[in-house]
Amino acid sequence: MERSLNLRELTIINEVAKILSKGFEFTKSLEELLKVLYSFWDVRYSYVALYSPEIRALKIVKAFGLTEEEVERGIFRRGEGVVGKVYKDGVPIFLSDIRVNAYLNKTGLRERLEGNMSFVAVPIRLGGEPLGVLAVFKDFGEESVERGVELLMIVGTMIGMLYKLDEKMNQERQEWEEERRLLTKALSERYNVEGIVGKSLAIRKLLDLIERVAQTDVNVLITGESGTGKSLVAKAIHFMSKRKEKPFITINCSAIP
Repeated sequence: MERSLNLRELTIINEVAKILSKGFEFTKSLEELLKVLYSFWDVRYSYVALYSPEIRALKIVKAFGLTEEEVERGIFRRGEGVVGKVYKDGVPIFLSDIRVNAYLNKTGLRERLEGNMSFVAVPIRLGGEPLGVLAVFKDFGEESVERGVELLMIVGTMIGMLYKLDEKMNQERQEWEEERRLLTKALSERYNVEGIVGKSLAIRKLLDLIERVAQTDVNVLITGESGTGKSLVAKAIHFMSKRKEKPFITINCSAIP
């Protein structure tokens, strides 16, 4: 049976949706998301662990309330402990008394916890593909655990959407970088004739003119002061023409009797 969300749940979902719309880098978005859980739901300790193909295990990629050492310990094999089991089975797990549960001290956080902390881990999925686990430590008090788990399932789904969005943005960024590289290469090939270096408007106009002239059989008169590059232009015309395989012969006109 469907139920309506209460004001706090709606607020949390709305805040997470805002994060999705801001286009942050993925880990920055996760950081902001975990802050939302703290600010609006008093979740003082939480983390997101994603599967890493490099180490073939889940690894904490962003955490709230954990020390650097605790984060570094946060590596979970598929099916290992509660987090690994949630990833493997795709089913959320709730544990009410985490102080006596040996499976929940992989990070070493348990020694620092105070009060009646419970633990909830929910799967993060993209379609049918498991991506990781969202885990929170929270004192539910009089709150409904069932509603809390359902809320975290929604947030986990939104993290999956965030991952997909980031993946798409990275793909578009890579495609743009490749297009930029190819364009730069094409421009470099077009506007770098041997011996002539430059990217200014005047040089580009000169190279355009050289390219047009080189495709014809017309005679070309190149004028200019000594040292201005007349020989370079003549060589460029030759090497860009259909006669480029033939020898380029220079004649010193001042030596002609």
